Amino acid sequence: MLKSSISSFVSNKTTCQIVFYIFIGVLVFGFYFTSLPSSRHSSLVRVFLFLSLAFALGRTFLFYKEGKKQKLIDIFLRDRILFFLVFALFVYFMVRSVIPIPTSEFRRVLVLAMFFALVFWYVYEIRIGGEPIVYALGFFGVAVSLVYLLGYFDYVLSHDVVFSKRISGTGFSWLASYKNTIIAGLFYSFLLVAIMSCFVIVANQIALTLLFVGFWVLLFAVFNTEARTAWVAVFISLTSLVFYCNGLRRLRALFLALPVFVFGAMYFLFKPDAVVRKGLTYRDDIWMAHIERINGAMEWAFGKGLSANTSFYVLPGGKVAAHTHSIYIETFYLGGLVGLLLLVLFLFYLLYRLCKIKRKNIVSVFSFSLLSGVVVAMVFDFSGLFYSPNLLWIWLWLPCALGLSSICSDSRMQLA
Repeated sequence: MLKSSISSFVSNKTTCQIVFYIFIGVLVFGFYFTSLPSSRHSSLVRVFLFLSLAFALGRTFLFYKEGKKQKLIDIFLRDRILFFLVFALFVYFMVRSVIPIPTSEFRRVLVLAMFFALVFWYVYEIRIGGEPIVYALGFFGVAVSLVYLLGYFDYVLSHDVVFSKRISGTGFSWLASYKNTIIAGLFYSFLLVAIMSCFVIVANQIALTLLFVGFWVLLFAVFNTEARTAWVAVFISLTSLVFYCNGLRRLRALFLALPVFVFGAMYFLFKPDAVVRKGLTYRDDIWMAHIERINGAMEWAFGKGLSANTSFYVLPGGKVAAHTHSIYIETFYLGGLVGLLLLVLFLFYLLYRLCKIKRKNIVSVFSFSLLSGVVVAMVFDFSGLFYSPNLLWIWLWLPCALGLSSICSDSRMQLA
């Protein structure tokens, strides 16, 4: 009797849904409640990751009593190339983390692979909708924007200034306040893309008004950070949103995009130094230093391994660059041409397949626009492709998993 009750509880879809949404909430919102120490956030993410995994396995093996092998084969057949690329990417870097010397990096790659598989499995196979995730992100972005607005007015009044730049927080230490303007800009930009995705979909007028206000406040926040990587990510995401949508959705996207494009062009025309200040801020020197350290055909092909040190370049003034300031250079340095090729092929093929799906819902819209922005932004910044958890978990791996689930769901609906 007890065994039957436990089995029923674990395999219950509502229970799985609650556990999964709590996990996503802990992961994403934990980055914004900055009073929570990063070490505690990481621990909570891992706890709920394994808890969600346990419920996913429980439902899979208890609910689907027969035909599990055939079901896995059917899922793989939805898109052989895409599944092969993502499988090859994770397996390759798992191998590079233990060869020639086993390192702790294997655990990080494994945890990230589990996260990716978990999000895909819940959204696609268990059919825990991805739509509530995007809506929650969008309206959480609205809430953050309102808090930012309050903090900004308080800052302006207390410092007796009309306009202030390079603000890296909301003014409240417990919410979305960071010590680094680039990190602040990227976290704000992530919520901004969620707001944009919701704006082109929702029909409720009150919700549209809130999203509209939140969009412009968060855009102002991103602009105020002067983080050019965030500017690029937002520009590319907004541009891709316009081209990805059609009909009324495209008109709504243009309604947001055109004023941004006009302001951006005018700002660049009249204040070019603010956009191209200090060029790449030594990024090109950092990239070349890493490339020059790669020796021999084996390192060019397979990299130096995931445990290799990427923080060695000394900047003018004596400060050491914290990382490569480019995911592509980092991937090449650690995983060689093979690792870089697998990553690039996976990302571009995923974007291509998202363009081809017939039924474009809010999940595919969010995934495509976010991935378009991060694919370009990763040229100039981000670090820790397999570090857990970090910005790339929400900027890259979350939309990748959601996008893959959208592609497979679209394929399933066409075959039905």
